[in-house]
Amino acid sequence: MTQIIGTITRDYAMLASDRRLTFISGPRKGQPAEDDECKLVNLCNICGIGYTGLARIEEMPSHEWIGKRLAEQACCDPGNAAMILRSEANRALVKMPLPIEQSFLSAGWGLLQDLKTLRPHFRLVTNVRDAVGQPLAKPGPDFNSLLLSLKDDEDLLTSVIGQPLTFARGKNLDRYLRRLVKHEISPKQAMLPWLMRSVLLPQLQKLSAQEFFVSAFRELQPSTLYFLQGTT
Repeated sequence: MTQIIGTITRDYAMLASDRRLTFISGPRKGQPAEDDECKLVNLCNICGIGYTGLARIEEMPSHEWIGKRLAEQACCDPGNAAMILRSEANRALVKMPLPIEQSFLSAGWGLLQDLKTLRPHFRLVTNVRDAVGQPLAKPGPDFNSLLLSLKDDEDLLTSVIGQPLTFARGKNLDRYLRRLVKHEISPKQAMLPWLMRSVLLPQLQKLSAQEFFVSAFRELQPSTLYFLQGTT
């Protein structure tokens, strides 16, 4: 199952994903279908968008569907991107064949509140939370858009969609990231061990060196956005 992990700090945003697709029905249910699928989209170097759920929407790979729908409306703002994805998901997935989670998580920067200051934030478009962010008992028929920004007294925030982190792994990840922030260690050097500790560690003996890689490092002004994808 897909796992997307996002972290935002005052200086950078990080978004990591696996690259594996899994059959969700039929005789091969639960078995890997693909180990090299893209699950992240870069929006104008100001935010990254990851998805969990269906691998194909309207007969195209989901990452291409995200990019195409945003490009059609010349979108270059994460707030508008969330509105577009919510509207398009409600239209395209109204007859989803199976009641599964379909979520889109963005991590990056945007003008919030006073519209004068760039603030790191998450935007979540999902069918598994209601309009105020409370979890639903099962995936709902409608998508909601939620905003979570980094407050002035917070050093970092982490958000996960898809396969949740266990309590122990989540605690270790939080401790590790806070240590990086405290010592001002660049995430560019820290991303690979970060993903290995949080996502790949239980699978390392099953993976070859070719089965995970850094997909892109993209510079932002005034901060930095990093992507990393690997196989889980």
